[in-house]
Amino acid sequence: MKRFAFLLVAISVLLTGCVMMPPISPDIPDSKFALTNDVFDAELVDVQVKGDYIKVDSIQPGLDTYSFTTAIYDLKSGEKLGVRTFSEDAWETGLYNDGFYAISLQSATVWLYGFDGNERQKVTVSPQQGWAFAAVDASGEHLLYGDLNGGMHFYSLASDTHTVAGKFNAWMNVMETDDACFYLHSHQEELLKVVVGEEYPTVVYADDSLSIFTPHRGVSSKDTSFFTVSADNRPLYIEKQTVDEWVIAAGENEFVSRVCINEGDLLRFYDLQTKKIREYLFKDIVWQVICRDGDQADVVLVKDSEGCFRVRFANTPRAELRFDTTDSAAPNNAESFTPSAGAVIIDGVPAIAQMPTYPTGCESVSAVMALQYAGENITVDRFIDEFLPKSTDFYYADGKRYGPDPFQVFIGDPRSSASYGCMAPVIEKAINAYFGGEGRVENTTGKSLVELCSTYIDRQIPVIVWASIDMVATHPGNVWYLPDGTKYVWTANEHCLLLVGYDELYYYFNDPYNGACIKYKKHLCEKPFIELGCQSLVIV
Repeated sequence: MKRFAFLLVAISVLLTGCVMMPPISPDIPDSKFALTNDVFDAELVDVQVKGDYIKVDSIQPGLDTYSFTTAIYDLKSGEKLGVRTFSEDAWETGLYNDGFYAISLQSATVWLYGFDGNERQKVTVSPQQGWAFAAVDASGEHLLYGDLNGGMHFYSLASDTHTVAGKFNAWMNVMETDDACFYLHSHQEELLKVVVGEEYPTVVYADDSLSIFTPHRGVSSKDTSFFTVSADNRPLYIEKQTVDEWVIAAGENEFVSRVCINEGDLLRFYDLQTKKIREYLFKDIVWQVICRDGDQADVVLVKDSEGCFRVRFANTPRAELRFDTTDSAAPNNAESFTPSAGAVIIDGVPAIAQMPTYPTGCESVSAVMALQYAGENITVDRFIDEFLPKSTDFYYADGKRYGPDPFQVFIGDPRSSASYGCMAPVIEKAINAYFGGEGRVENTTGKSLVELCSTYIDRQIPVIVWASIDMVATHPGNVWYLPDGTKYVWTANEHCLLLVGYDELYYYFNDPYNGACIKYKKHLCEKPFIELGCQSLVIV
């Protein structure tokens, strides 16, 4: 059930640092539905699906007025079955078993239509008083409405009779209906079930942190995890794939998140039955997702580069993960620690593994290795908990996805594989905080690897450097906007290591990803080091 004006929901997401992630390529199955060719040139579009039918509501503002249109399509054939255009008003529309309805909240009038758009019934229920909300149940026989005095009522469209359905104190939104049953999302963040013949609603589940409410489950994003509670009040926490993904839809056995990457919008479908994740990349902006369980295709409403809305379909056919995120798919550029006779190696630098405890904590682990070599008694856990500035503050505003600045904070939590990472100024700030003031760490960003070796390695001072995991190619990752409005593109495969030596052919690193001192050919190191901005730090 949707009311114009709409509540719009949108989101965005990344490719994680310190975890091997290959580039994403589009892989949306071609749909057999002709509906995907229909373009809705409107300011606002909303879709609702019931069985084999889809209702598309669109609103197009003019200079002094607007037009509001409802169109019905057959999902199997893609055929447009019926269209109705409505005058200016506050409208509620929805699907029932035999067609669709439109409700004027201002005039308290209900129209029932067949799927062909032909009017079947018109009823003006209470012409002297408008409504706060209203909906028709799936049978098309019962109306639930909230009056402007806070009362909820049932009205029989067949017998013209009223009964009491309870009270409401503030905002209320009808989420879905069944025969003689309505599900409402209340301002108190509850999902209420209101049944015809029962005087008071019952609470299905309630949690003020939930952002998605359906009759089957509620879902929310919490830092590095998703939280979902089922209709029988069973809570479940699921770790995100990336810390900035945001839940946008849910069904009986799945929920969907959206992440914004450099190539478009990526949808992740979390299947709670199979415990698997499906991913689909859309080149257009994802506007709305309708989950349909079983073997039916999920419906996705997108907005293209020209500002037009189109209907797309996902998981047709159902798919597994679209690309491999395992390390086995990555090249193995690291070589074991076998220095040449002329190598300059700093002895005694501790090697600490980031796995499995700190899957995205390469920056913190590299800093602690340097601190311990400098004689400081500090652990990775203490460095993270007491000195590392962290944030998961992603939010949506003004039609854009905003997030933290990795040059100001670590994005996420180093103990979570869903997190990003951070850049040199953040580790510089954390080390200075550990020492209680500035002066013990030098930001050497801008120096080449050759300069770092001649200036510091030759003096037995290890260097914290930013490059990539296994020195593989970096690529543009997830996208968001910084608080100052600047568009930021994360560099996928970002990694941090401790440079401890060199010879004619190799650079030697204490690599948190390998948990040991390893060496990489020099030509492999230069490119990712430059792509990450030649960032480096030393403790002096």
